[in-house]
Amino acid sequence: MIQMCLCFVVSGNVLFYCVSAGQLKVFLRLLELGVQIETDMDGMSLLMEAAYEGHLDTVRYLVSNARDLRITINQTDNARRSALFYAFENSQLPVVQFLLSHGARLEPADHNKNVLMCACLKNNITVLKYCLENLSLLNLTLDDVDDKGRNVLFYAVTGGNSEALELLIQAGACVHSSPDGINLLMQAAGKKQLDVGRFVIQVLRILAHYL
Repeated sequence: MIQMCLCFVVSGNVLFYCVSAGQLKVFLRLLELGVQIETDMDGMSLLMEAAYEGHLDTVRYLVSNARDLRITINQTDNARRSALFYAFENSQLPVVQFLLSHGARLEPADHNKNVLMCACLKNNITVLKYCLENLSLLNLTLDDVDDKGRNVLFYAVTGGNSEALELLIQAGACVHSSPDGINLLMQAAGKKQLDVGRFVIQVLRILAHYL
């Protein structure tokens, strides 16, 4: 049997490249040749890679053959991110729906950040709206806070997205200061961008309208 443990980069073997590129036929052929399934140095699995890239056919294969491939759907990497988290992070909603239908659970990642917070940081309104429409299904609440005690509104402000801030307040997110005394206006004023003054005014107007 051909031993194929050759690494093209330090973080993963050739199977990661197949999965990343959506080359399922090549992936299957390499398995036949004896290539071993591994995680990379950060604990990322092939299922996480496929989910992040949105290759639904590969995700289906990996989940359907999880036992034989020694893959678990809720496995997490070193940053506590699962395949489902990665699918959310890269806006792969068909993969999200498939994983949810096969028992995937959503848990906070490192620093207790959830997918709502990450969507706000990335200014991803599509994922944000999906999460807001499916809070109970995803085991999310608008009261969730990170390890610094900051809720999703702080992430909307940090991401510089006034639309996200307004959507979250409309959905019932609570405006409050963090345990270290930082409020949303302070967070907005601390952003390193040229239009910070205008953004602070936008935040102030939104808060004044809804509070």
